[in-house]
Amino acid sequence: PLFFTHYSYMGYDPHFITDKYTKTFIKECRKLNAPSVVEISQKNARGTTLRKLQVAGVVANSILSEGEQRAISLADFLTEVQINPTNKGVFFDDPVTSQDHHRREKIAERLVELALQKQVIVFTHDIAFFIRLKITADTTATPYSVTTIRNIGGNPGIISPSLPWTAQPVKQRIGTLRDRLVQLMKIEQSGNEDEYLFAAKSWYGLLREGWERAVEERLFKGVVERFSLGVQTQKLKKVVITDELIDYIEIGMTESSSWIHDAAAGLNPTPPDTTKAESDLKFLENFAAKCIPA
Repeated sequence: PLFFTHYSYMGYDPHFITDKYTKTFIKECRKLNAPSVVEISQKNARGTTLRKLQVAGVVANSILSEGEQRAISLADFLTEVQINPTNKGVFFDDPVTSQDHHRREKIAERLVELALQKQVIVFTHDIAFFIRLKITADTTATPYSVTTIRNIGGNPGIISPSLPWTAQPVKQRIGTLRDRLVQLMKIEQSGNEDEYLFAAKSWYGLLREGWERAVEERLFKGVVERFSLGVQTQKLKKVVITDELIDYIEIGMTESSSWIHDAAAGLNPTPPDTTKAESDLKFLENFAAKCIPA
């Protein structure tokens, strides 16, 4: 047997429940690209339905991969959500574990689709899947909110409205860099040269990553995104590349890159002060603004 699920449907015809379940379940399997090889058997007693899903009488893990089993389980859960009218909100905990990229895409699309009917809450450690959900929601104009739960200094459950750096779009990255610049100023004021050098190199490394994301998101309008399965060719119509924008990129990338590599000892370079860092951040901000069409 693959798994068991127990229901109580007082006042419902068990045959109707079986027919409705079967049709909905097959539909969900197709949407999730899950193998439709599950047979359904049912026992009824005093208004209670015990549903048993099995693969032709054979132990599931001898024929199906872990990802296929999980996809079928998710299809069953989504079927239950639709059949039971009392389900107003649903929770998912890392629903793409053991799934390939194609099925992850299908699951993201299905959860966003479900969010138009019910409140959907997804917990995930998977940044790529999170961004896939976000892109799908943005594409379909589905409203959503994001909360980050972190473990900071051994203290779990720290709530933050900001996304992890890896998932932040350009606007948020500029905000994060601005916040970190305040910390950099405090280190500068302490007079500890080595500590400031380490902090400045780290800050400029993040600034470079901000430029890289800006080229992807602002200059090329998200035509090619790191976590997307394809090239969004329609966005090419919005891409405008000018000599001015290219100059911005060359200057900005050069300034940020100069401090993330190891310099020759004989040069004894002096790291830029925070006034220079603030100016370089403003330069990135100006570039991002110029890339937005009027």
